Amino acid sequence: MKRILLMLLVGLMSNSLAKADDFDVLYQRLFEEYITNTPMNSLTAIQSYMDTQQADGSWSTIDYDSHTFVGGWEPLVHWDNLLNMAMAFKKPGQILYGSTVLKNQIKRGLLFWYNRKKQPFSDNWFDNDIAIQSRLSKILILVKNDFSTAPDWTDVLEFGCKKYLILPDNYATTNKGKLTNAVWLARNLVHNGIIRKDIVPLQQGIDNMSMQLAVKSVNTEGVQRDNSYLVHGLQLYNSGYGNELIKEISYYMYLTRGVSLVGFSVAQVATLSNLLLKGDQWMIQGGSYDFSVTGRNISRKNNGSTGYLKMVLPRMQLVDTAGSIQYQKLLDHISDETGATPSVLGNKYFFRADFMTHRAPNLYIGVKMTSKRTRGTEAMNSENLLANWLPFGATTIMRTGKEYFNIFGAWDWTKIPGVTNPSVLVPFPEGKTTNNTQKTTFVGGVSDGIYGVTGMDLSVVIDPTGIIADITAQKANFLFNNEMICLGAGISSSYSKAPTTTTLNQSYLKGDVLVNENAVPKQESTYNDVKSIYHDNTGYVFRANTTVKMKTNSQSGNWYDINRGQANSKEKVDIFKLWLDHGKEPTDSSYEYVVLPNFTSKETTDYADNMPIETLSNTSSLQAVTHKKLHQTGAVFYEAGTIKIDPTLSLTVDKPCILLINCNVNPIKVTASDPNQSETTLNVYITYNGQQKETLTYPLPYSNAKGASMARTATIKR
Repeated sequence: MKRILLMLLVGLMSNSLAKADDFDVLYQRLFEEYITNTPMNSLTAIQSYMDTQQADGSWSTIDYDSHTFVGGWEPLVHWDNLLNMAMAFKKPGQILYGSTVLKNQIKRGLLFWYNRKKQPFSDNWFDNDIAIQSRLSKILILVKNDFSTAPDWTDVLEFGCKKYLILPDNYATTNKGKLTNAVWLARNLVHNGIIRKDIVPLQQGIDNMSMQLAVKSVNTEGVQRDNSYLVHGLQLYNSGYGNELIKEISYYMYLTRGVSLVGFSVAQVATLSNLLLKGDQWMIQGGSYDFSVTGRNISRKNNGSTGYLKMVLPRMQLVDTAGSIQYQKLLDHISDETGATPSVLGNKYFFRADFMTHRAPNLYIGVKMTSKRTRGTEAMNSENLLANWLPFGATTIMRTGKEYFNIFGAWDWTKIPGVTNPSVLVPFPEGKTTNNTQKTTFVGGVSDGIYGVTGMDLSVVIDPTGIIADITAQKANFLFNNEMICLGAGISSSYSKAPTTTTLNQSYLKGDVLVNENAVPKQESTYNDVKSIYHDNTGYVFRANTTVKMKTNSQSGNWYDINRGQANSKEKVDIFKLWLDHGKEPTDSSYEYVVLPNFTSKETTDYADNMPIETLSNTSSLQAVTHKKLHQTGAVFYEAGTIKIDPTLSLTVDKPCILLINCNVNPIKVTASDPNQSETTLNVYITYNGQQKETLTYPLPYSNAKGASMARTATIKR
């Protein structure tokens, strides 16, 4: 009996020792992370913080009673100063390393804030509950061992943890307890637990992070079945909030690797890996995210970069060794400024997000739509004020990833690539949280993993500030290799003060622009009888000679106009802007054009002279094309109907749907989807040579797979 008790006692002591060692491991990893990767201002700047700090630990230049957050909440400067001072105090090799004077000043700065009777607060809860704590936790981690004895332990460390590194009172009843917000707040608990060696907040913090990795049911914000990330009313946000979710949770997976005290499950690691590799990886080209997945962050200068992944991916290689090769491929891709190193190829439709991406060597194309089921874009905190037209069919065309980066301060927000709209700015109301959508449910896509088709029944009336602007249209995009075929039909608007336009592109001007093989001056002009346009290794081809409008010179704007938190200064860029003018109050107008990235000028001309694309229909009920060389047909049925692909083959559908028909195999293969996401079955009736018939029946996906593509192979050979 004594031997058994002794063994149990030894076991308990070993377990306790292991946990104590784990706390030390976690602390040391955090310390090394912060001392290595936290930016630090110059020693001259830090010395000035020391020289100007007042006896009570404050700075006279800071208005601690300011609540305004647009443009930056002023009291956060207090924490920025202290963090820089803590870095100088703890970073080996710095002249102030270990300075007793600096240590005392850091303590005074902390106690000033802790004990200030009127606690500074921002009108933005993020500053109060997340921004302060992100700085404070780093400071406490850095100086922990220098304040480990009484009374400093109680006054500096424990007080700071218990008062600030906690969950806010309204965590469970507001959006603070959801998704990326919950992850940011969970850091407070994790750091609290590590500093104080308390398993309770540490475990709760890890648990709260883990909860955000659950794949959500239909109409629920968070990680989706298709690996899109939807927040703020089912709005696509893989960049922005999605970046932060990946960055933060991947770090804490990395932090807790090999530690028995706390950690993440294999399933949770797999969910994060899928979000990164089956979600984000499809949404980037080189150094940039597709601007359509960044939410309101599109209005922030220097946003949308993939640079943060250069920290995330090596960590994930250690956390998820099974995915190491693909993480490396993605790392190689984002590190190649030319965009020529691919990490994925093919086509993917994000059926929960109304979004398709297409990847080929040196090519990214994104098509962003919105439906009654989703939200398109938002304005919040006086950001993204001019983006009302953004989600209604935007096409992002990138070869290098630099085509749009930081262009948005000078953008003409009435001319968004791919979008058909009355050419009028319709600002979001300033100072309010607003997002947009449209009335229709027929918005979707079909993909076989190689090629894809999108279709959108567009019906929008925008009137946020008394400017009523309406547009209806049927818009379809067909994506084959290095080709995007764009069809528009039924384009109608009652707006009479400006023409309705369809924009082909608006990107940085790079080199000469050729119209029908002839270089044109840098100017804004109308061009008649246009068959082809060539710019930046990309061709634009029209079925028939077409009148286009184009701007190929400088264009000015102001970041402040789209985001009140940005500098109020003019931005000037050389622009390539190409659009079609449908006139004022158009009725049943249409368009047809092809975008050819990675084509030479000669290849563009040859393509225009001998187009391999046949348009089978471009009406409000059916939009369809056949690629004669690839033997692929895409068809968007806005209602039940029939399509005749060639004299020997026709297909009839009994419900609205989108089809991708592969005639390059025998029997044919038909991939289908339900863009309305309302049907349970779809029947496709195939007729061969006007005689033989067969039916393909699709039991359509349900629940959070609604809208996904489903393939069937016919049984009769042609």
